[in-house]
Amino acid sequence: MCIIRILIGQIAVGIVALLGLLLGIMYCSDGVFDIGFPLLVWTLCLIALGIWTFRRPTIAFVITLLFYIASICIKYILNDGEYLFLYLVHFYFIVSVVIGILGGEDMRLKKLEESNSENKVD
Repeated sequence: MCIIRILIGQIAVGIVALLGLLLGIMYCSDGVFDIGFPLLVWTLCLIALGIWTFRRPTIAFVITLLFYIASICIKYILNDGEYLFLYLVHFYFIVSVVIGILGGEDMRLKKLEESNSENKVD
């Protein structure tokens, strides 16, 4: 069950990274480098955090969530609000990453229990 939770979070990170990459390329190909280049840098940071979730899922998902919420706040301040659809995308991402955090924590606890049971002396 914990693997499925981690996978849900990783899929959410992958979808958002793919959409960010496509939008960044689209903006750069149209010559709008003041939006496209920062979006590509943001996407590369998100991809790096997504790759990190394979190694240390709990801490990587927490940092990804903080990074994403900070990005939403900065974008909201700069753009004076967003459309309702974008709120739904943000909600989906945040819920999926929280599910991934819970899955990573379950996996960590399961590994801890296994190592404790192996180290018991009968």
